[in-house]
Amino acid sequence: YHWIENGVHHFSNFQTPPKQNREIASDTKTPSVETFSPKETEKPKVKRKTPMMGKSPELRKAFEQKKIAELKRAAEKKAAEEKKATELKKAAELKKIAEENKPLKKKPWLKEKAPDKKKAVAPADLEVMVPMGKGLPMTDKQAAFWQRKAAEQGDAEAQYTLGVLYSKGKGLPKDDKQAAYWYKKAAEKGNVRAQFNLGIMYSKGMGVPQDENLASYWYKKALEKGKAGAQANLGYMYLVGKGVPQDDEQAAHWYKKAAEKGDVSAQFNLGYMYLIGKGVPRDENLAAGWYRKAAEKGDASAQFILGRMYSNGTGVVQNYQLAYAWESLAASQGHELAIKDLNILVKKLSLQELAEAQTLEAEIQHRIDHPSELH
Repeated sequence: YHWIENGVHHFSNFQTPPKQNREIASDTKTPSVETFSPKETEKPKVKRKTPMMGKSPELRKAFEQKKIAELKRAAEKKAAEEKKATELKKAAELKKIAEENKPLKKKPWLKEKAPDKKKAVAPADLEVMVPMGKGLPMTDKQAAFWQRKAAEQGDAEAQYTLGVLYSKGKGLPKDDKQAAYWYKKAAEKGNVRAQFNLGIMYSKGMGVPQDENLASYWYKKALEKGKAGAQANLGYMYLVGKGVPQDDEQAAHWYKKAAEKGDVSAQFNLGYMYLIGKGVPRDENLAAGWYRKAAEKGDASAQFILGRMYSNGTGVVQNYQLAYAWESLAASQGHELAIKDLNILVKKLSLQELAEAQTLEAEIQHRIDHPSELH
């Protein structure tokens, strides 16, 4: 029991307070009680020991290094989790955008690719290749002057180059008739590039009357030395019957010759011929292989069709992630059907699968941009 008397705290072991008799004489003894100040109740402070107290400096250093390593691992783990969360968030946003669009009606996914002149016939031709002697720089006019001097003396390479200069209007007025004249001079001396360009000019009627027979003749002359562009053009001519009798087998034959030398349009068209069995036995696996070769060189149409083949499991094992990767590459080049297809493909992929598909797309794009790294 606790009470205060004259400003002093008193404590007692009695359960009830002792009875106070006001009449007790002043000399009467009261029960003795123990008194103490609040300071006496405080416990003494104890100094806490750290895990490494009393240990050797080597052990303390090892402990600190271990702690730093643990913190570093935790930081790396956190960074990886944040990166993964960012990728998943991006994938979720793409999926949300796709879901907001209305479903598109299905359309026939493959049409015969018309190997038109722009794609299958016209090469990246007429590039100026002016010999520069001992490396001295020349203006276009100076180059034209010296090329004419050499061409008039019968130099086939100079005649070809002079034809290019007239065709491009570099150092000379643009003149298709003069270009064809000098191409023919060089072609008759066996210059393959001149033969090929002369075939193009007869095919298009540039500087000479349009004549598919003469175009075919000069393409064949160029073929004798194996120029891939000429082989692809001849394949096209056999396919559509221009300057030569229409013949699917001959078309496939020349497309294959050019495709094996890396001609992109020939690889695309040969893939189509294998896919539908035109001029060759139908073979979906070979079709996918040739489409892949053209797609890996950046051809948007080949990328789109290869993506469709992965989506449908045609000639390849069905794989929606690869389908997304290839069609996304085509869409990035403005291929309209590929852009529409992506809206459908996104809905077939989980967020994790979509993130993986985007990683595949980046890897493929890197290979397309850096083909030399594959060798």
